[in-house]
Amino acid sequence: MYRDDRPSISGALLLLIFVLFFPAGIVMFIVRLINHRNLSYQRIADWKLAGTWAIVLFLVFAIMISFLLEPEDRSSLPPVLILLGIMFLLPGLLLHLMARRKGRQLAERYDRYRDLIFNQGIAFPVNMAELLRLRLAVVQNDLRRMIALGFARGVYLDEYSGQLVFEQTFYHDHVDNQVFANSVTFNVNMAAAAEEEPVPSYTSHKQPEPVKRPPKTVTCSGCGSNSLLQPDQTLSCPYCDNKLTYPA
Repeated sequence: MYRDDRPSISGALLLLIFVLFFPAGIVMFIVRLINHRNLSYQRIADWKLAGTWAIVLFLVFAIMISFLLEPEDRSSLPPVLILLGIMFLLPGLLLHLMARRKGRQLAERYDRYRDLIFNQGIAFPVNMAELLRLRLAVVQNDLRRMIALGFARGVYLDEYSGQLVFEQTFYHDHVDNQVFANSVTFNVNMAAAAEEEPVPSYTSHKQPEPVKRPPKTVTCSGCGSNSLLQPDQTLSCPYCDNKLTYPA
């Protein structure tokens, strides 16, 4: 009596795909985590992606095995589904829970950064890294992400000095060093000030100082993130390495 061998061939092909691609997927996931070790938000996306793929693999294997099983072998389907659930579905759900927990931790860390900057006057990421016990690169990338998302308005990270700088600051006269603990952001209404207290005109032989160009926000053409650039400054986008140039 003729027996259809297609289910056995399909089963062998399914096993081959599992053996070849499942370890490769794990290796790729580990490589992504290593490459994004200093990008907190990207690592969260990696955990979500891995969890989603694990759930998708569970569904794919469950459907294929259900299709390949002969009617007389249907009794073995529940144990197989339980095994697949332990191998794929449960890890996928755990990865999504981990991504959600790390997302909450990142949001709490953003609040901590704002407290350090605006309330405690800490302007150097290296000091924040020591207080929070994080790598300096992680703190710097977190701050760049916060500024790009508008969570720290009026502040930008000077890539040369590695210091957070307010766009407009006022310092007490008795402080020699410009310390953020004694800095206050403010806006000046120049027109109203001119009407209330006109400045007397006088002549001077002193050469006029050149007009300083303000920093400008540049939108990355690659990923759409915003970066604050100083005049004549050229940087690489911290998210996609696209070249950013101060507009003329």
